[in-house]
Amino acid sequence: MRLGLGVVELILALAVGDRDRAVVLAFALGALAAAVFLASDRRFASRSLDDPAPLPAGAHVLPPLRAALYGLLPSTVGAGGLALVSLTFEPVLAALLAGVVAGMGIASSASLYAVEAAERRGCGRLYAERGRARLFVAQPERTMP
Repeated sequence: MRLGLGVVELILALAVGDRDRAVVLAFALGALAAAVFLASDRRFASRSLDDPAPLPAGAHVLPPLRAALYGLLPSTVGAGGLALVSLTFEPVLAALLAGVVAGMGIASSASLYAVEAAERRGCGRLYAERGRARLFVAQPERTMP
């Protein structure tokens, strides 16, 4: 979602602006900076995937679509909204913000890859507590062959 939104906002900035090179450069800079910054954030380091706590009994697990939508607030909606507003007066700033949104998408994709790799290693299904950086694991149910 984030990567797609960033690309759409880039296209809008290119359509509105008259400095295509500056717009593309601002987008690339925003995407690179956001992706590097978010990928280096200690709260989301892949080493934290190695020792998650067991999922508490009776924990409320959100459906995947709702969890994805909650993940968009406030960062993606805020940066995307600011990019759309800035289209009216400065397309280069809009492209920079669109790059930030795309960079969030790149970092999210990298994190998803790390989570899926941890789950494939036999860790179980991973869950994150909303609003915090704590991870939990639910062991897969074993069925008789």
